[in-house]
Amino acid sequence: QGNVAIDIARILTKDLSLLKQTDIPAYAISALEKSNIKTVHLVGRRGPAQAAFTHQELKELSELENCTLKFNDEELSLNEASKEEISDDKNIKGKRNYELIQSITENESTTTDKTIHIQFYKSPDAFLGDEKLEGIRFKETELSGPAGNQKAIVTESIVELPCNIAFKSIGYKGRPIEGIPFDDKKGTIPNTAGRVIQDGHPFSGFYTSGWIKRGATGVIGTNKKCSQETADSLMEDLEHLTPCTVPDTQSILNKLKETGVRTINFAQWKKVDEEECRLGQLNSKPREKFTSAEDVFGFLNGHT
Repeated sequence: QGNVAIDIARILTKDLSLLKQTDIPAYAISALEKSNIKTVHLVGRRGPAQAAFTHQELKELSELENCTLKFNDEELSLNEASKEEISDDKNIKGKRNYELIQSITENESTTTDKTIHIQFYKSPDAFLGDEKLEGIRFKETELSGPAGNQKAIVTESIVELPCNIAFKSIGYKGRPIEGIPFDDKKGTIPNTAGRVIQDGHPFSGFYTSGWIKRGATGVIGTNKKCSQETADSLMEDLEHLTPCTVPDTQSILNKLKETGVRTINFAQWKKVDEEECRLGQLNSKPREKFTSAEDVFGFLNGHT
């Protein structure tokens, strides 16, 4: 129930006239125009206090035109550990999310064409149907463990949800790079302010940023702040770092070419950017995105 899941629900239920004003690709608009989706279920394993979406994402979802956000009242009752979690001053996100959910249920509308049901405490067990998807079987879960470290424990209680389309949005876990320190449990590269460390000591000359630095959390703004921190660390260390023995970008480009990897320089990226904006203007959109590397390289082949 993170921001990706929220985005999927939003795209499936948002007014098409508004979507057409964004940079959403033309093929997606075409598919949505043929869609007859009226009901969306957003299902998670844990409870409302642990939901991964941000306050702003949920708020925007609740403000969609002609769409109602619904919750099961019995699923909003918190156990003692969850109450402790949202009362913790360090867990502002959990507290704000829960307060917003309560506010949404108090102002629920029942006159809209589309509905998004947000459900908790359910773990997917099986996809149902022979020739096509007809539903999903879930096993209900119970939270167990201390506040801040509760786990969703699967029970034997079964719930079946009829549906004919499903999207999995269960998060990401980083993978190691040979020769670089890695934390298998967290799926991240161990670091201090972006400086890679090994056994508590600096792994000199190596830096990390983004989800591989801190885990698969946060939005664009979070990543900007994260990358700025790493850049600041690098600049602070610059005079103490050992210079590259072959400080030549061309060496890297040659190596990539040898292995069949095509690159795009900044001048080429600007051409792509300008073309996307030009195509977008033809349809009163901010841009019309290229949606595959093949399309990008095909365009560049004719404009270099």
